[in-house]
Amino acid sequence: MSNWIVKYRVVFFIISLLLVSLSAGFISGNNFVNDFNSFFKEGYEEYKTYLSLKNRYQHEDSVLLLVNNNDDEVLRVSKSLLVSVDTLSQQLEDTPYALQVDSILSLPISRSDNDFFTIDYPLQEPKNLTQKKISDIFDTIKDDSRVLGLNISKDNKTAAILLTVHINGDRVHATKEIMTYVRNVVESQKIKEPTLTIHLLGSVAFQEALLDTFAKDVRNLVPIIGLLGVIILWLLSRSIGALVGGGVVIVFSIVGAIGISGLWGTQFNQTSMLSIILIFIIGLADCVHINTNFLLNLGLGMQKEVALRESIRHNLRPVFLTSITTALGFLSLNFNDSPPFVVLGNVTAVGVMLALLFSLGVLPFVLSVLPTKKKKLHENFPKIFESICDFSLRRSRICVAATVVIIGSSLLFLPQNRINNNEVGYYSESSAINQSIEYAKDNFSGTQSFYISIQNVETDSVNDTDFLLTIEELTQWLKVQAGVNKVVSYVDILKSLNRSVHNDQEVFYRLPNSEMKANDLLTLYQLSLQNGGAINHYLDLNESALKVTVLTDQLNNQQLIAMQVAVKQWVREKANGITVEVGGRSLMFAHMGQSVIKSMILGAVTALLTITFIMIIGLRSLRYGLIGMIPNVLPALAVYGCWGLFVGEIDVAAATAFCISLGIVVDDTLHIINKYQLYRKEGLLPEDAINKTMGLVGPALFTTTLVITSGLVVISFSGFGPNETIGMMTAPIIALALVLDFLFLPPLLVFLDKSTVKVEATPDF
Repeated sequence: MSNWIVKYRVVFFIISLLLVSLSAGFISGNNFVNDFNSFFKEGYEEYKTYLSLKNRYQHEDSVLLLVNNNDDEVLRVSKSLLVSVDTLSQQLEDTPYALQVDSILSLPISRSDNDFFTIDYPLQEPKNLTQKKISDIFDTIKDDSRVLGLNISKDNKTAAILLTVHINGDRVHATKEIMTYVRNVVESQKIKEPTLTIHLLGSVAFQEALLDTFAKDVRNLVPIIGLLGVIILWLLSRSIGALVGGGVVIVFSIVGAIGISGLWGTQFNQTSMLSIILIFIIGLADCVHINTNFLLNLGLGMQKEVALRESIRHNLRPVFLTSITTALGFLSLNFNDSPPFVVLGNVTAVGVMLALLFSLGVLPFVLSVLPTKKKKLHENFPKIFESICDFSLRRSRICVAATVVIIGSSLLFLPQNRINNNEVGYYSESSAINQSIEYAKDNFSGTQSFYISIQNVETDSVNDTDFLLTIEELTQWLKVQAGVNKVVSYVDILKSLNRSVHNDQEVFYRLPNSEMKANDLLTLYQLSLQNGGAINHYLDLNESALKVTVLTDQLNNQQLIAMQVAVKQWVREKANGITVEVGGRSLMFAHMGQSVIKSMILGAVTALLTITFIMIIGLRSLRYGLIGMIPNVLPALAVYGCWGLFVGEIDVAAATAFCISLGIVVDDTLHIINKYQLYRKEGLLPEDAINKTMGLVGPALFTTTLVITSGLVVISFSGFGPNETIGMMTAPIIALALVLDFLFLPPLLVFLDKSTVKVEATPDF
């Protein structure tokens, strides 16, 4: 078959070119999204609950501004801070897509003065108030659940401004337009007041952070990965043909994979776009093996066409098998419950198979037409790896013992890993958005929250007396739960209003004693709302259900889900005729972490069994197939053990690292065992066979591993958490696997394959 490929290389090149040109026409069928919602399936239960709550209570997109005046001398909320909030709020009203702007200034406050009861906005024009008046107002509202920790920080020095927007159409364009306007307003105010510090949060700010992270990765990391690949290939090959051939194969593979994905209208995001980089760094492997053997053959004095034919003949079978196993590793991501990881797996798998096709259809043509000269490096390179192999055989006990001790020690920390998948972890610790999250966590009532929607199905009235008493009991129970910082609900408003209509007597800080009085208080509150204000922060659109907002510490997934279960259990035990929904973004990510771990365990087991089966069939040997999996599974277990020691949290990205790495690391073992079988078939003793094998395949394995790990190390510097985690975990797994292939696998093969054992023939393709 190698003769056929070399003979008709021009024909194969033309066919490859036509295939790529055809695929390129479908690239426009793909689309890119920057919304966190893309991480969830439409039918995912927690996602459906999240959308239900969003629609029911008109949750819109938002930008949250945390404004601090950096005045350490102030013990109470300062006038200057409120004036800054007022100025910013007025300017933010003109933000594109804006619905309303809320802050402590727009908070309706009920007051009673002898025979007069009013609901007004006493802080609305802070420039007309004295500092004493402001302090007196805050003295009267300091116990309101909507004030400290929500609208004003716990130390009274930071005020929150919530800009609510309604985005329709192109979310990417709208996000940029909104955040550009907001940042201009912020910068303009900071020029006037240099002491101000303003942190930006909210769903729109999160989306902008995703866009910025992706843009920075494309601008900074992708060129570095490409440059590293070129430098490494040049230093280890010194061949223009190898560089150009590899480059053409990679470009063809990426264009072909993205084009084919466009046929199905694939939706990409920051994680699934990682497939392009993975195709680049993994696709080079096939080219490197063919290039390296081709150059080594030239070093042995062969003519170019003969050297090319021999390289393809020796590499065709292992390259085919390694492409299959790598693709299977990525296809196992279909077990993942998060769509971007499924797209990542499928697109990369297609790209890997196209790289195989183009390395056979394009590379022979390029190598044959471009000048390639024999280099001294190509003669000496094999001797380095023969020396490494010789060392591993002479010091076999030390190598095996060191492997057992190091990996065994790391496995002790494997149980320390716990599942924890949260939105905060999707941003780099050094990013501006993460710093804002940490600031909010330290100064407000928590950045993590969930919502409880409760409907009275018996009377369909939120003001039913028994129903309100049940809600009050629930809120009191929630406030004493571990990790809960604040609970905000409609009952707080009713209790505050009831106290105010009774001349602010504390004894009347309770729910009204009849449904009629509750209805009157609700009507009074609604009439007091300013234009654009709504009660939908607390009641649904039909006023048939109410929402309880729970703000918590940064809880791990298990704690958050346990709290959700406890709430539902409490409602079932304490109340009849009530339906409840408990959801929110934090709960979505928590449940996704749990479900992805379970699905990826199944995916990992399936990939492991399938790849083992492929190795047994491909190598025509049960024994070699099973032996080959040992140095491929151990590195992943060791890295997960170290992860438990230094990090201890497994999120969606960390859970997928095993499947991603498994298909890659198997490649090296397949090449080694395949060549080892051939030399044993020729009658060489195990020691001689493995030494000669390492001399032949070692240079290519070292080059491919260096290219792949270098690319993954660069990815680990991504500002997007999942990509960073994938890089941080897969790079050491792949590097450690090569070390075991060089130092652990040779002694293992020699020990298990004595010279008296006859090796069956394994013919090439």
